[in-house]
Amino acid sequence: MTVVLITAQAQEEYQELSPTMTARVLEVFEQLRAWPNVSGVKWLRYDWAGHARKRTGDWRVIFKIQKVEVKANDKKGMKKFEEQILIVKIDNRRDAYEGEPQ
Repeated sequence: MTVVLITAQAQEEYQELSPTMTARVLEVFEQLRAWPNVSGVKWLRYDWAGHARKRTGDWRVIFKIQKVEVKANDKKGMKKFEEQILIVKIDNRRDAYEGEPQ
């Protein structure tokens, strides 16, 4: 399972959602834990290049994939990496792509 992290900004946006949307966005978080086996993900372009989004109704969960080095226990000294998902924005589709990407 992939670790899903959330930025302070996205946490604030999450807390402002209605109970119905909170449940739907939480379901998206759970789906993202199965990365890369997640359907419905669209990679963004232009200012948001390097980010992806998953939609739920009129809402967008914008995230990026981070590779994090993990401590390797093998004697060859090879570096080992794992992917983490960082949720950077949760917003209505009309406002989701405004502002600077994180």
